[in-house]
Amino acid sequence: MAYTYRYSRPLVQSYRILHKLHAVSSCGQNRFSSFFSTEFVGDTPVLVRDFIHSALYHPDHGYFSQSPRSVGVLDRGINFHKLQGRKAYMSHLENIYKQNDVSWFTPVELFKPWYAHGIAEAILRTTNLSFPLKIYEIGGGSGTCAKGIMDYIMLNAPTRVYNNMSYTSVEISSSLAKKQLETVGEVGSHLSKFKVECRDAADRIGWGNAEQQPCWVIMLEVLDNLPHDLIYSGNQISPWMEVWVEKQQDSGKLCELYKPMQDPLIKSCLDVLNVDKDFKHQGIKEASFPSKMWAKIFPKAKRCWLPTGCLKLLETLHGALPKMSMIASDFSYLPDVKVPGERAPLVSTKKDGSSSDHSSYLDAKGDADIFFPTDFWLLERIDHYSSGWLKSRIESYDRSSKKGKKRRTITLDTSVFMEEFAYTCLSFSNIEDEEVEERGWVFKVSSYQNLFQEDISIISLNVYILSFHNKSSPRNSSSSSHRQFKIDLTSKVSLIFSEHQANNLALLVAISLECFLPADSPPSSIFVQEICCNQLSVKDLIIYCFAFLPTGWGPILASW
Repeated sequence: MAYTYRYSRPLVQSYRILHKLHAVSSCGQNRFSSFFSTEFVGDTPVLVRDFIHSALYHPDHGYFSQSPRSVGVLDRGINFHKLQGRKAYMSHLENIYKQNDVSWFTPVELFKPWYAHGIAEAILRTTNLSFPLKIYEIGGGSGTCAKGIMDYIMLNAPTRVYNNMSYTSVEISSSLAKKQLETVGEVGSHLSKFKVECRDAADRIGWGNAEQQPCWVIMLEVLDNLPHDLIYSGNQISPWMEVWVEKQQDSGKLCELYKPMQDPLIKSCLDVLNVDKDFKHQGIKEASFPSKMWAKIFPKAKRCWLPTGCLKLLETLHGALPKMSMIASDFSYLPDVKVPGERAPLVSTKKDGSSSDHSSYLDAKGDADIFFPTDFWLLERIDHYSSGWLKSRIESYDRSSKKGKKRRTITLDTSVFMEEFAYTCLSFSNIEDEEVEERGWVFKVSSYQNLFQEDISIISLNVYILSFHNKSSPRNSSSSSHRQFKIDLTSKVSLIFSEHQANNLALLVAISLECFLPADSPPSSIFVQEICCNQLSVKDLIIYCFAFLPTGWGPILASW
């Protein structure tokens, strides 16, 4: 089982408040050069994935090894209920970046503790608690996710679950590993259950013997920083060639070198892409006859980035943790990418709140982040390949083979997610944050786990947590008042549907307005009627909502 969360444009754009292009010169035809990063390449050429790995994770010169400040840490969570809409949120975020000399604030940091609490809730609802709860987090950053999950389990799960649980962070950066221990150590009882292993999660040796018990693997914003390989073709019909990075002896500049395809990992990734050539997708397919003729007349070079680092990591995880369930989150889209090629990365340096984008990955010199968009179609294929099912089909040349069990995959976009879940029952959980004056609430769909059966491998969602604020919490009153609150809520839902036939998202907004806004706010019936009459788009709907909603919508900002 695996849940994969996919972010879209607004959250990505909130990462990068200010932009300016940094141009580089080229080094001869079909080659790209850089005046930097020569520390990562010696006298022998290296594959692009090895160059990227060194640029990000080199013990002395790598981006994530330079300082834990490469990952930002907020002193306290953002009070979303005090922000008057998206514009105020973006302005607040810009001020945070200017006040903190850090590269990025991850979603789990921006939306703490709600983001981590939501992950913990998903784990508790779908895991088999007859076994001790084991959680592995890959690339835990500052430890915010680990602390948030353990906090939630300590407060909401049965005591035996928390007492018997173990949480292992596998972190390649020693500076970040130290920071994680400090963050989790803020709650003394967590330390006996938490440990950090400073190693490469993709190295199978580090995992030891295979873990035969069920466990969870969490990867938040990990896939985008995994090394990728680059392949190149001089035109539309020429065979693909591996791209290597070499240092010119005379000038010391870095340039690309093209070699015939021979690397096993690159070949395996191409196998994953080409396994179903009839499947209509943007993967690499054999060119048609008209395309071949066109290529001869108008040749055009092609470049394609392959997530070989993801393939290696998932193969390692499936081998070491054969009964794992997985929660992963990442970006399916990145704006303003200047590096050429399909699935190309964004190479960016951040200083004083401003982003400087590079047009070549060879510009990475230890102070630049290199992160890739996640192709979720390809991620599904890699997961099936790494689990053994797809690999057996490729090796046997039998696409109808029933050998092995295919891990079922469901991919949901934001609109589909809202349409799918708005009709399920509703529940409320009270989550306290001592750093915030008022109490926060998590509004969520309580029966979503009905869709998450044991054979589901990947669930691609944008967001499923909406945070609200209410001073008079019905959870704090008597149980009878709480039941009456739910009855009233159900009545309001039925009334809205019968009178206005509102769409699901409008219904969700109406419920929030009816139940959480101050008494002097416009009633939700007027709001829904306005929606139906004017046929507002989803974007207009959110903007309209912010006009009346002083309570913060928190992570809903991530669903754009």
